[in-house]
Amino acid sequence: MQIRQLQQSNYNNSLLLEVECVKNTTLKLKVFSTEGKIAKLFETNVHPGYQNLSFNVGDLSSGNYVLNAFFEEGFIKSIKFIKQ
Repeated sequence: MQIRQLQQSNYNNSLLLEVECVKNTTLKLKVFSTEGKIAKLFETNVHPGYQNLSFNVGDLSSGNYVLNAFFEEGFIKSIKFIKQ
């Protein structure tokens, strides 16, 4: 599994994640505050091929966050983003 891009949509308070996957798997996302506390958790099933996924972050306060992505076989990527 590969995360190709992360975009933030201020219009509807969501994170847009483009992923590429070679098999059916579960994607888990953990959003951490700068203090290291878990601010939000997401879990979704993904299928082979490219997919654009949307995750609502409207309930997060403005500030800096780190998104850590995992799948069944382990850690994928860590991405910093700013919630406005």
